[in-house]
Amino acid sequence: MADPAHSGFSPASILIIRLSALGDVIRTLPLLPPLRARFPAARLGWLCEPGQRPVVEVQPLVDEVLEFPRQDLTRSLKSGHLLRAGSRLRTTLATIRRWRPQVVLDAQGTYKSALLMRLSGAPLRIGFARGVAREYIPGAATHHVTPVPARQSRVEKALSLLAPLAADPSLAAAELPRQAGAAALAESLWAAKPGRVRILISPGASNRQGYKRWPPRMFAAAAASLAAGGATVQIAWGPGEEGLAREVAGHAGGGVHLLPATSLLLLAELLRTADLFIGNDSGPMHLAWLVGTPVVALYGATDPVVNAPWGPGHRQVAVTTAQRLAGGRDPSLMAAIKPEAVIAAAREILAGVNPSSD
Repeated sequence: MADPAHSGFSPASILIIRLSALGDVIRTLPLLPPLRARFPAARLGWLCEPGQRPVVEVQPLVDEVLEFPRQDLTRSLKSGHLLRAGSRLRTTLATIRRWRPQVVLDAQGTYKSALLMRLSGAPLRIGFARGVAREYIPGAATHHVTPVPARQSRVEKALSLLAPLAADPSLAAAELPRQAGAAALAESLWAAKPGRVRILISPGASNRQGYKRWPPRMFAAAAASLAAGGATVQIAWGPGEEGLAREVAGHAGGGVHLLPATSLLLLAELLRTADLFIGNDSGPMHLAWLVGTPVVALYGATDPVVNAPWGPGHRQVAVTTAQRLAGGRDPSLMAAIKPEAVIAAAREILAGVNPSSD
C-alpha cells in the first residue's frame, strides 16, 4: 500500500474500532471530521457494541455501523454454548471482511479490538504502541502511535491516531444531530416541571465502576439546594440505577423530580434542553458535553485531565491529586467532595446561563 501520509493516498474504506463504553465512544467521535476532510471519497465505518449504536448510527459522517455482539458472546461462553459463540464470532468477522476496510484505526487498545483489527484483512492498521495501549498484541498494527504528552484527554489521545494518515486534528469536532421525536418528548418532560433554569443530575456510573459514584446523600444535598434556589432539578438513571436515583430524589425532598426510564437518544435530548448537567465521570456526562450542555463533573479515583469534558464552559470538582493517588479505587474517596463545592461550581455556570439564577 502507498505511503498513507502521501497526498495521493486514497483508501476506499476506513473502519474505526471503538467498541465501548458510551463515554469512550463519544470521545472518539472527533476523529470523523478530520478523516472525512482528508479522504472525502472514502466510506467511513464504525465497529461498536449494540448499546453504543444509537450514538454512532446518527452521525452524518458514518456510512455504516458494524456490531460486535460482546454480551451475546459472553452469555454463550458462560452457558457453555461454545459452538454458538464460535458461530457468532465467525459471522462478525465475515461481516467485517465483506466490508473490506483498507484502513483500520483501533481506538480501543485492548486484546479484543487488536485481534479484530488484525483479522479485518485491512493492509493498513493503526493502533497505540506498546505501553500506551491498555493491552497489546504484537503484529496487530502496522503503524503504532505514541501520544504526546502521555497524560492527556482521551479525545486528544484518540486524535493522535490520525498522525500516520496526515489528517488534520485541528478539524476535530463532535455533535449529536437533534432527534425530533425524542426532542418533543424531552421538552414535554421539562415543561411539566417549570422553573427558572433546568438542571439534570445523573448519579450513576457503570456497575463495574462503583468507585466513581458520589454518595447519594451528597447528590441529594446539592440537588435540594439548587432546587430551593428556583431551579427545576430532575434525576436521570440508566439500567440498574433506578434504586440509586430514587434514593437521591427521596433524600432531596419534593423539589427534586425523578425522570422515567429513558432511551439513550431521549436522554440526549433532555440534556440538550437542560441548562446544566451534574454527574460523575460517566457516559451521561460525556453525552452532556456532546450536545452542548455545560457540565459539572465529579472525580475521585479517575483522572480529571484524562477524563475531562471536551470543550469550554465546564467545571470539574475533584479530590486532590494526592488523595487520588493514595486512594486507588476506594469508593469512599468520592465522599471527600463536599456538596458546597458542587453547588458553587453549578452556580458559577448558571450565573452565565441566567444572570438572575443567583
